[in-house]
Amino acid sequence: MTRDDLFVARALQLSLMKKGTITMYRYDMKTVEITINFYNGYGLYYYPEFDVESAQTAYIDFRIGTGALHLQESTG
Repeated sequence: MTRDDLFVARALQLSLMKKGTITMYRYDMKTVEITINFYNGYGLYYYPEFDVESAQTAYIDFRIGTGALHLQESTG
């Protein structure tokens, strides 16, 4: 089992409640577009998509179920 596999196994373990922050940036990777804080969350689904030979950017579909959610949008 790799470290990546271990992360996914723990993140999707429904008995472990977590808190965390997800920050999404604009393309310049400097300007915050949106920040999501969650509490009593648990991972529902994880799927990475990456192809070395493709021009597409890496994509990770990670779904979270939460007990509490706080959304903060950027004003700029």
